[in-house]
Amino acid sequence: MHRGFWTLLAGALAIATPAAFTLAQDAQPAPEAVEEGAQATDPEIDALIRRLVGSYAGEEHTLHIVEVESPPFERPLYVELSRHGFETRPDRQQLWTIYRHEGDLRIRVNIFPERQEFLFATSIPDLAVGMWAAPEFFPRLATDMYDALGDLDIEDGAGSLRLTSDGAFPIHFGGAMFTTAELTIDDAGVTWMETGRDSAGEVAWGGEPIAMERLAETPKAVELAGGVRMIELRAGMGAAVEEGRKVALHYEGWLTNGMLIDSTKIEGKQILVGDFPVRTMPGFNVGLEGMRAPEAPKDFPPFAGGARRLLIPPGMALGERGAPPIIPPNSPIIFNLELRSVLVEPQGGEIPLDEGPRDPARNQPQGGGGAN
Repeated sequence: MHRGFWTLLAGALAIATPAAFTLAQDAQPAPEAVEEGAQATDPEIDALIRRLVGSYAGEEHTLHIVEVESPPFERPLYVELSRHGFETRPDRQQLWTIYRHEGDLRIRVNIFPERQEFLFATSIPDLAVGMWAAPEFFPRLATDMYDALGDLDIEDGAGSLRLTSDGAFPIHFGGAMFTTAELTIDDAGVTWMETGRDSAGEVAWGGEPIAMERLAETPKAVELAGGVRMIELRAGMGAAVEEGRKVALHYEGWLTNGMLIDSTKIEGKQILVGDFPVRTMPGFNVGLEGMRAPEAPKDFPPFAGGARRLLIPPGMALGERGAPPIIPPNSPIIFNLELRSVLVEPQGGEIPLDEGPRDPARNQPQGGGGAN
């Protein structure tokens, strides 16, 4: 029965992972097609992009707007808004494209498919998290993978840009049936405001501006040993991960097509606890070293420890072996790490990261190659 299950699963994955989902480093040459209405050489578009891109931080939120490659869109902007402490689950992930309508510039707001949070599901929003720090690795998705939410009108005046939704955007979230948006961006920072309203037009949530100051520059991914790219999503303030110290952390791992291959957050799994370095792939430990725990055990928000995204090349992952049929040979792997605690004194009793692909029905190891 197990063999039949994995054979069917392998067939399903072959259908569910089109080449359009590959990272930029693995993608085919970009097609020359340009979204209707886009003008790549338009100096006004160039100037608008320069004014929009940047990173912004406030008391509770961080916003990143970066130019990425996602053909056939022409010069799209990836927009990621997250609350402090919840950087691995952003509040907003959007792809903005600029075009002309009757001579005026407009911004089309495109949103990702819904996040999928079960084993072997393909989750495009998870694939894009943090890629503002490594735009060259932003996933190249087919245009039909996005949903067009609506347009933002652009008002340019007195040194600032004011972006307002062209009518109400239809949604189903938090009791709201539609939402309106208003952003003001200048050299000093940005104000982001959304208002969700129910079917009667009453405010369901929002309506309060989120003010954020512009940072001097957008943080970039750091290249570590073996070609591992590390994106610091959140810096902890407590003890650092060093050899012999005991760590407790949550992790999630994806293939570069966005398929979730393992996670301590799915039902039935437990947080990883072990002495560093843990028994796993080399790139995992390279990226884990130096992370810092929460400053205090009861820090709020609950994910106040360090959080990192790792882009691990095949040679620092499972190499030529892979873990068929789930992980093909020579597969890059993406990990999110969220550190919960670090004990300074070695304790022993390591728990391994994984023992191989798992049956989602029972969450038990299913033979074959391991991920150790």
